[in-house]
Amino acid sequence: MTHDTIDSMTSSSPSMDPQISALLDRLRGWIRAYVWLQGLALALIVLGVAFWLSLGFDWSVEPPRAVRGFMLGVVAVTAAAVIYRFILRRAFVSFSDQNLALLIERSFPKFGDSLVTAVELSQSSSALPRNSQDMLAHTRRAAQVQSGQVELPKVFRWRPLIVQGGLAALLVVSIVGFALARADMFQTWRERAFLQSDALWPRFTQLDVAGFDRPVKVVRGSDLEIHVRATGVIPETVDFRYLSDDGGQGHESMTREGRADPNSGDGQQFVYTVKSIASSLRFDIRGGDNRIKNLRIQVVESPRLSDWALHGELPEYLHRPPLNPPVSGQVRLPRGTKVTVKALSNKPLLEVTLQRKEGDQLLPVATQSFAAGSNQRQIQFDLGTLMDDENLLFSLVDVDGIHSRDPIPLTLSATLDEPPKVSLHLRAIGTSITPDARLPLEGEIFDDYGVASGWFEYAVVDGKTGKRDQPSETPDKPTVQRQDFRGKFAGRQSEKFDRARDEAFDLRALKLPEGKTLAAGQRLLLQFKAADTYALEAQPNVAATEQLQLDIVSPDQLQTTLQARELALRRRFETIIDEATKTRDALANLNFKEGTAGKTPADEKPAPAAKPSDKTAARSTTQATAPGRGAEPEDALTRPDAKSTPEASDAAGAELSPRLRRQIGVSRALENCERTATETASLAGAFDDLVDEYVNNRMDADHPEVVVKLREQIAIPLHQIADVRLNSLQAQLRKLEASLADLAAAQTGKQQTVEQFDATLVEMRQVLGRMLEVEEYNKLVEQLREFVLSNGKLGDEIKQLQKQEARRKLEE
Repeated sequence: MTHDTIDSMTSSSPSMDPQISALLDRLRGWIRAYVWLQGLALALIVLGVAFWLSLGFDWSVEPPRAVRGFMLGVVAVTAAAVIYRFILRRAFVSFSDQNLALLIERSFPKFGDSLVTAVELSQSSSALPRNSQDMLAHTRRAAQVQSGQVELPKVFRWRPLIVQGGLAALLVVSIVGFALARADMFQTWRERAFLQSDALWPRFTQLDVAGFDRPVKVVRGSDLEIHVRATGVIPETVDFRYLSDDGGQGHESMTREGRADPNSGDGQQFVYTVKSIASSLRFDIRGGDNRIKNLRIQVVESPRLSDWALHGELPEYLHRPPLNPPVSGQVRLPRGTKVTVKALSNKPLLEVTLQRKEGDQLLPVATQSFAAGSNQRQIQFDLGTLMDDENLLFSLVDVDGIHSRDPIPLTLSATLDEPPKVSLHLRAIGTSITPDARLPLEGEIFDDYGVASGWFEYAVVDGKTGKRDQPSETPDKPTVQRQDFRGKFAGRQSEKFDRARDEAFDLRALKLPEGKTLAAGQRLLLQFKAADTYALEAQPNVAATEQLQLDIVSPDQLQTTLQARELALRRRFETIIDEATKTRDALANLNFKEGTAGKTPADEKPAPAAKPSDKTAARSTTQATAPGRGAEPEDALTRPDAKSTPEASDAAGAELSPRLRRQIGVSRALENCERTATETASLAGAFDDLVDEYVNNRMDADHPEVVVKLREQIAIPLHQIADVRLNSLQAQLRKLEASLADLAAAQTGKQQTVEQFDATLVEMRQVLGRMLEVEEYNKLVEQLREFVLSNGKLGDEIKQLQKQEARRKLEE
């Protein structure tokens, strides 16, 4: 309840319903009772708090009489103010019926303003018209029905009263308890507070704090145990009260250790641990009726190390300058490094102990002591040669006698010298080779600290018994031989091998045991190995490639294989030309006039794809106007089911507008052209490899015409088409795509693009014709070889018959 709910005196109307009037009267009684209870509780709280405050202050400070008299006056004035404010001003004020009705309505919304209406209109009910009186009667009846269900305690907020009453009761009980438990102290307080007596508080407890004859230094953030011995009258508790330099303050009860015999005279021990001391502080020890004031704990910094400097002399074989790596976390150094560590302390030191951690054990390494007057902040340790990982711990003792809170770790990781990384493979050579072949290498050899040497290891086995899954030796345990690599690494970190560098394994230079030679039907097991410059142990680190297993075949057998590859490449090129021709025809059929979607105007008939001029290229099945084939429809580039741009996907299943058809068609033509260029470049590289395989197997001297045709008439023109012609065609298509908004310019651009497409197709079909010529040449060579072989067999048969006839005549 607040003062705002109290109104001036008003009298109840004699016409008010008795039941409603009784409800309001009961509410008045509840309000006055609430006010009295709240006021008395607050008064008791004031008096109780005043008792404990005055007791504590008087007992701890023992102030003079004037101060105690002033305190008593302050308490009396405060109590009187509380009684007047919360009881006298509120308990004797009358409350109007309207305000009480509003209070009930606010707590019980079910009245629906019926109670307030009944109370307000009760005084003027006789002056109301008949119909209004009937409505008032109805309202009263509604209020009467609800008033019977009103529980007046729900109108009040009881929680504040309960809290205040509980606190008052707690204070009263505590004061009564104190008066009963410590009657002598209560009597002393009563005499000093009310009678203004000068009697002193008795001191029957003696306290002693161990080790605090001077300020005690501790490390910032550490804990400190404080031990107190109490004699005489042993207190139940001893308090630790502190005030820190950073403004923090508080008090805690110390822990009692055991229970001392009061007759022994040894006293009772109390202990308290001050945790995580952040700043210097002053503290008092209070126990029983005694206290020790102004004891000091001085916070100092823990000794620590900074400005680390690590110096590493690398092993000689690395030929590297010394290292000075930053020290943070784990420091990685090459194995075999001679390590020296330096650091600076934040304060002068007396001693530094270095230990090595091995498992759960700490092994001493070295100790550095400092004499007075020397540089007591610089530490230095020679850690020797680092061969394995080291977990080092530095323990410091400063001039204040403070030990480092935790040992300072330093982790050194000895990084191993890894074997070289060998990523070499054969290039332009297959798994079938001739006895005269040379095997070129491609790839890279890398080592962090330098490659020392490289070599081949090889063995020759029977092709029938040698197994491809044998890592280095066959079941027959062939002799593994070594051939040094011709390249000189000279300790460089890496060597790269590509087409521009001639590093090969030459089969003509092989040294086979017992004068054996390579022959068709055998298998060559070949592996490349590399060693680094590692010199800390007897052997360097060696890395090896996967073992290669190569079948030795005759030149005729290999040529048959290569001819089959030529045939496959030619068919692949035919497919490329066929796709390019379809793209050209579809582009030519694109409509660049509005209003005729899906149809080609009569005056815009596409030009037929250019035909090869020579009769050889005419054999190709990829000609756009070959018999039986009509012009490619426009939908070849614009039908929604083909891969294209997002616009085409959105238009799936719906008729496309001419503008969208043009956009999709040109975009797809560009995609197809890019794919054609990529495939043609790949095909050119395949023919390069084919030529190199002829050369690397030393078959170019026996078939110079084939090599020249493959290189000069096929591979080089294919590169020219892919790199120049098709790239230029892509640029033209992009230009066409950018001009689609202007139909006239787009029509001109389309004609130029189709003409450029025709020129490119002509060159592609010319190359295809040369491929067919090479194929026919190969067939003629094969027929000639078969003829020579057959004639050779016929001559042998004639010679055999002649020998038989001569033998028969001799016998006769």
